[in-house]
Amino acid sequence: MKKILFLFSLLVCANCLYAQTDSIKASSNAQAVFENAKQYYYFKDIAISNYYICIDTLKINLNDDDVDDYLLILSPYVLENPESFLLDSNAKELLVSIVSSSPECGKFKISQVYSNVIPSEACTLSSFNGIKLTNKGFCLTLSKGMAYVYHYVFYFERIDYDFCLSKVKRICDFRGKEKKRWLKTKKIRIEDFNSEDFIDSCNCEKDWSVLENSTSRREK
Repeated sequence: MKKILFLFSLLVCANCLYAQTDSIKASSNAQAVFENAKQYYYFKDIAISNYYICIDTLKINLNDDDVDDYLLILSPYVLENPESFLLDSNAKELLVSIVSSSPECGKFKISQVYSNVIPSEACTLSSFNGIKLTNKGFCLTLSKGMAYVYHYVFYFERIDYDFCLSKVKRICDFRGKEKKRWLKTKKIRIEDFNSEDFIDSCNCEKDWSVLENSTSRREK
């Protein structure tokens, strides 16, 4: 019995040793322009090009195995440093899901990479404003503006090991005063979701006007 357990342990160790490591690589264009794009850092055992900055993470169970999986938000160097933006104008922020592939080895694999969820703009216009766990999945917030600000909160729920957009909340903000509205939307698979379909036209003008007038009256 001990011999069988020993052989099994050796087999597990061998599988762990030779397990393939997934990676997030920079584009060939980025590698040609940025020297650090060919170097990597690690999140768990996923190799990520130094070209990408991990700006947020969310611990979540994606495959019902009672082992923590993760969602990562990766932003290209050029979007965090706008003076470099023209060097790689096709850069995109990524939502990456990684799942545990071998719990006994502490190994993970990349499940999906989504480049359509977060608008890719230089940091002065950056719209990503956080990702949070919900009862049915997760939500992420996209924001834009300074004195006049709008926030879109997109809620995604798990359906058959996939995520679908389930509801959208829009918040129109003027100097900290807010108007919140739930928007009608049909369920959209995350693969088919494009945030720019919602935020290209924010439609906050009327709410901003009401909030501004209310603020002006109070200041008089």
